[in-house]
Amino acid sequence: MFSVFICLCSRGVASRRRNFQVASERAVSPLILANRTVIKPNYFQSSTKSTNRSSPSRMNQSNNNEPSPITVKKIACIGAGYVGGPTCSVIAYKCPQIQVTIVDVNPDRINQWNSDSLPIFEPGLEEIILKCRGKNLFFDTDIDKAIKEADLIFVSVNTPTKQSGIGSGYAADLR
Repeated sequence: MFSVFICLCSRGVASRRRNFQVASERAVSPLILANRTVIKPNYFQSSTKSTNRSSPSRMNQSNNNEPSPITVKKIACIGAGYVGGPTCSVIAYKCPQIQVTIVDVNPDRINQWNSDSLPIFEPGLEEIILKCRGKNLFFDTDIDKAIKEADLIFVSVNTPTKQSGIGSGYAADLR
């Protein structure tokens, strides 16, 4: 069982991002605040029907059919571009007990992430990569393996914008 976090963005929006640290830390704050545990939205709602809804004994009962929290130990990030690479690198930096694997279909881009010459520039990114790469941050082209092993999948792929109609040039074209 895994959870999927989808980040849709166009190249224009991602490339205009100026403050890497603030933007990336804002993106990972749900993981940090939740103590790296993903909880289903209805986890705390009781499905038992009670005539006396205020009964403390009813409120504290647990239903065995409810999903339990998922502890995230491995994250797969699909897309090693301007959003996926830096954001998941910060996740690896902030959460050293979580293994983060960033995958992409472009082997040249993965080779750049694995070298000293990163494919993108963001202030402070090089230091983060040097501290985490090979420990809990990995870059690979084997997407299937990363998905199978992951507890949480972060999808960060380029999403084209609409070419006509309402939102032309700004809204995501999800057709």
